[in-house]
Amino acid sequence: MRPARLLLCALVLSGCERAAAPDPSLPPAEVGAQAAPAATDDANTGADGVTVSGEPVAAQDTLIPDTAPAAVPPANGLLDGIASGDDTLASLRARYGAENVVERELAVGEGETMPGWVLFPDRPTRQLEVHLDETGEHPAMLVAGSDVTEWQRADGVRNGLTAAELTAINGRPFSFMGFYWDYGGVVIDWKGGALGPEDTVVGPVTLCPPQFADEDIPDGYPAGDGEYASDLAILTTFPPVVCEFGVVLALPPR
Repeated sequence: MRPARLLLCALVLSGCERAAAPDPSLPPAEVGAQAAPAATDDANTGADGVTVSGEPVAAQDTLIPDTAPAAVPPANGLLDGIASGDDTLASLRARYGAENVVERELAVGEGETMPGWVLFPDRPTRQLEVHLDETGEHPAMLVAGSDVTEWQRADGVRNGLTAAELTAINGRPFSFMGFYWDYGGVVIDWKGGALGPEDTVVGPVTLCPPQFADEDIPDGYPAGDGEYASDLAILTTFPPVVCEFGVVLALPPR
């Protein structure tokens, strides 16, 4: 899994340094048909008691399953109903059960770790990392890694979307860092599209390249410390996909 703290740094590098409350009078961004998982008649209920189906989440619910626990009210704006910046380890354990909220060292890049929490640790397709604020007592960001398939963001972002599908949701091409280094595939600029509301940090998104036979990377494929556009022709032939995404709950002090 790509280090979530690196992704947050990438957001800051892209100029998104402050979070502002969304204007409630503005309509949510439309989500394309390709953004939401296909509907299914079968609900999936885990030991944590959260029921998830394949229906797309409501436009104002970020990282909330279709049927949220009764203890979790629907979220407003870009925050979510799974955790908030006011939560604590105790409050999350009271909500989901101690076995579903565990303390763990989380990778932050270059072989280093920092204390954090993991939600639903026994369910790889539901597991969420909780990176903490500067106090170490409250959530700052939720991160869904590459194995996670049971969550999506309100804007339609989820693992498995191709760069073309992400471009369609955004409404215009975006830019990302080249692959095969620490910041590889990190989206750094939504270019004013729907996925990058002005003056609001939604959360990081990372693309991963396809597996090339014998590591035979095609000439011209985005690689290294450089900025690339999501509408490059070669990405149509060899599409990268979203392999990690997150929701920022609290930014570090400036």
